[in-house]
Amino acid sequence: MAVGAKYFTISGIVRVLSFTSLIVFAACQNISSKTEKQTIKANTVNKDSSKIKIPVNISDKKVTSVVAEHDFCTETTNIGLMLSTRESKSELALAALHGAKLAINHANSVGGFNQKDFKLLVRYCDGPWGAAAKEVVSLITEYNVTAILASLDGRNAHLIEQVATKAKVMMVSSRATDPTLSQAFVPWYFRCVPDDNQQAKVLADEIINKRKPSKFIIVSDNGYDGKLAAGCFVKQLKKIESPVPQQLFYDLLKPDFNNLLNQIQASGIQNIILFGGPENSLRLIKKLSETEMDYTLYGPISVLGESATLKEFWKYAEKGVFISADFWFTTKGMEFQNDFLEQFGYLPGPVAAYAYDGMNVIIEAIRKGGTDRENIIQSMKSLQYNGATGSIEFERYGNRKGIPDLLEIRNGKPVEAK
Repeated sequence: MAVGAKYFTISGIVRVLSFTSLIVFAACQNISSKTEKQTIKANTVNKDSSKIKIPVNISDKKVTSVVAEHDFCTETTNIGLMLSTRESKSELALAALHGAKLAINHANSVGGFNQKDFKLLVRYCDGPWGAAAKEVVSLITEYNVTAILASLDGRNAHLIEQVATKAKVMMVSSRATDPTLSQAFVPWYFRCVPDDNQQAKVLADEIINKRKPSKFIIVSDNGYDGKLAAGCFVKQLKKIESPVPQQLFYDLLKPDFNNLLNQIQASGIQNIILFGGPENSLRLIKKLSETEMDYTLYGPISVLGESATLKEFWKYAEKGVFISADFWFTTKGMEFQNDFLEQFGYLPGPVAAYAYDGMNVIIEAIRKGGTDRENIIQSMKSLQYNGATGSIEFERYGNRKGIPDLLEIRNGKPVEAK
């Protein structure tokens, strides 16, 4: 069923973020002045000491006053990695894990930092919404992580951001493209993937000003990230005074692609802009390939998958135009692909590439500024890093500078868009 922009409103975002704040408050309310003093003490611990007393029991209501001897792993520099679900359940989580591991392995192979290895501590957001907040509290209070890399969907990324901000621990987001993540204007947040507004601007310019199709249609899932990305694209169309096209949304968890295909065919429109996750996007593209119509597809980075999903995507989305993560076309990107394939046995996609670069910018910031959390922030603000996905610098709100490039699919392979 066609729906309008009423499903994407500022008030809707405010309600989501307000509920998010309540969950974070429940997980963190007793990281109080006493706990903060203990955390500060942990951060400035004498390097000769390997045992520190810290709170260990974390509940929905408070960090309890129970303390125990805990090994802070002073022989390593700890970095947290938050994933949306366990890697056995998700190609995206597995790819992000492998991308981050590859960066850690490279860093340790050349000496780590101050003759200490970097150590990756992985946590997942499985379970009720809000579990992510408690996992991050654990990483910060129990394992004294220097920074956190988050390869997460937008809603979970908001939870991590609020906890990291309260604890004053740097967070780097390598997957969530939600623009509101940087609108909190906190110095602890950085994003190494282009946000929805940046991608929408590039897509709108390509479609409206260069390709100039007579008609096109927007198709998205009804999840938080999909609707948000589609909404940003619609806003961009309004900015450039382009008519807003028909929009179709399908159920994220139980998509009816037969009904959706009927609606697309009934419209007679052959230019389709996709928003949503890679698995459902691929399923829809396969359905479209079964018809006699010749469709032209467009979309953001989020529709591109990993491993087997990405390989099929190249096959079925022939002549499609999508936002590029660039690592397919750069020298450093090719080196990353070869190393990744050698170590893990499959070619990486965008989630792996951004996780790899996200971990590398954290490592680079630590090497330049040390493990003091304030110094790391200053290092990130002045960072200029040549990554697999291109040049990485951050503007004052933590977003990655610049605009993304585009790719086209030709003969089952990605090529740079002309």
